[in-house]
Amino acid sequence: MGQRLVPALLVNDMPETLAFYRALGFTLTGCHPDEAGATLAEVSRDGVSLQLHTEATANTLNARF
Repeated sequence: MGQRLVPALLVNDMPETLAFYRALGFTLTGCHPDEAGATLAEVSRDGVSLQLHTEATANTLNARF
């Protein structure tokens, strides 16, 4: 598998954010611990993936979208 870059975004409301990206045609490709209580999720569309976090991780700027 080749290398890939996956941007990580810090979000306030995971269910609202997932609904937004689904409306744009993204598919949920993973979440932790589960979709209902996700603190981490990944969405993908057309070869583009985004990680969504509700808690800041190492090297994540503390700016929420």
